[in-house]
Amino acid sequence: MGREIALTPWLEHLKRHVPIAKHGSDPEGVHQLRVAIARIRVWLELGGWKVLHDDLRWLRTKAAPVRDLDVQLGRELPAAYAEELLAEHERAREALLAALGDARFESLVSALEVLPPLRTQRARKGVARFVRRTLALGRELPQDGYESLHAVRRSVRRVRFALEWLGEPSDGVVELQDALGAFGDAWVALRRAERHRKGHEMVEHQRALDRELRDTARAARRAWRRARPTLEALA
Repeated sequence: MGREIALTPWLEHLKRHVPIAKHGSDPEGVHQLRVAIARIRVWLELGGWKVLHDDLRWLRTKAAPVRDLDVQLGRELPAAYAEELLAEHERAREALLAALGDARFESLVSALEVLPPLRTQRARKGVARFVRRTLALGRELPQDGYESLHAVRRSVRRVRFALEWLGEPSDGVVELQDALGAFGDAWVALRRAERHRKGHEMVEHQRALDRELRDTARAARRAWRRARPTLEALA
């Protein structure tokens, strides 16, 4: 019999950060809520569980806009644009608070609490499957265009979390994820800015974001080339 991997640590992490997220004074509350959701989803995938994915996806759609706006509001922004984002942030927080007070959230937590632990052998097979998928996505990574890089970013994140569930080293994967994360932040920032009304300050802001996006995309592709041998070894 192999070692068992319990969901408990990250489920408890999620529950600890719900009051912080509700209070709203520390952005880390929502961030850690979102991190816990992502890791729990990976645990379910490793175990081949078909249940609760829809509920976790629903919760993530409520937490993600708040976190994304927290990140954007941490940047230097044109004043009028910052005001618009603050208004969006308030609406997103209201939606998240409603979700956290919903019976659906309570039922989700209760269901997660009774799931049996995951067998290590099964988890290892899941990691190999995640890695093969990641390598396939990165095989034809173009030098321009961002959709494929975004898909690789999400897949690499899944590999990292899977390795962490197994307690195995993931330094090379973490470095790659960090580079892809910087790209992802810039891409989200530019796409959001493009949806807002224009003005001289916004045009300059978007130009700066476009430069940041191109720079971070190049850095992410370089990180991918460095990390590919590590991923191939894991496959």
